[in-house]
Amino acid sequence: MGTLPVGRDRTDARTRPSLPLRLPPSHLRRGESAWHSRRPAPRTAAWAGDFARCLAPGSGPAQVAQGTAAAGNLLALFDDLVPTLRDESDDTLLAILAREARRVGCDDMEIVVTNGIGFLFQAYDATAGLIGNTLLALASHPDVHARLVTDPGLLPDVIEEVLRYDPPVQNTRRYVAHDGAIAGQDMHGSDGILVVLAAASRDPLVNPRPERFDIFREGRRLFTFGAGVHACPGESLATTVAHAGIAQLLAAGTGLEWLPQRATYHPSHNVRIALAPSA
Repeated sequence: MGTLPVGRDRTDARTRPSLPLRLPPSHLRRGESAWHSRRPAPRTAAWAGDFARCLAPGSGPAQVAQGTAAAGNLLALFDDLVPTLRDESDDTLLAILAREARRVGCDDMEIVVTNGIGFLFQAYDATAGLIGNTLLALASHPDVHARLVTDPGLLPDVIEEVLRYDPPVQNTRRYVAHDGAIAGQDMHGSDGILVVLAAASRDPLVNPRPERFDIFREGRRLFTFGAGVHACPGESLATTVAHAGIAQLLAAGTGLEWLPQRATYHPSHNVRIALAPSA
């Protein structure tokens, strides 16, 4: 598993464009073993990808069937790990999740397992998009790229500005709890609302000069991960994974100059994933 794809489809990767992001297999295994240490990383990653694809709008019967099988495999994998989750010396992410759940009064391992699987697939496309969009932003702003090369400590600032400027998740949905009015529009209970998160992060009232890519932006406000009680719990995990992947690629001297001319985007209803033809 030496390739971290920015596209979705594993099955026809040879014929579809993908951004060739290559990480050492040892690096990927370390990230995987943070969750558990009893299954090979490639298999678990493939299951997570199949499950994510089957949930995407527009997925076909074959993808749904493949995703259903993947969901069963992931449940079996995580259920097999449940007996180890009460070991206080276990520092894997799944064990930490179980301890945190107990700390707030939740001792239901089914809830822990489902949330653990959620962390694997919910940010699958979004994290790939964040990596690809960050590389494209660096290629499109060579001054920022040059500064980052001399000062790698700026990478968190770069990623945060990409999350505002060119976020991988463009929108989400919310449903009205009861009748009322929103922005002068009468709404009824269960009505659906499409919330365009990307537009909110570009609102000049909250982020002045929103069209400017500024890694030193003061008072930056992000809506990419939502807000309040419905904020995405995977924010830290997604940005950490993206940081690790981008840092490895930059350290390896990956050339980015050609990306602005060749990059395209994967068709999707709500995520923006940069793609480029493989070399």
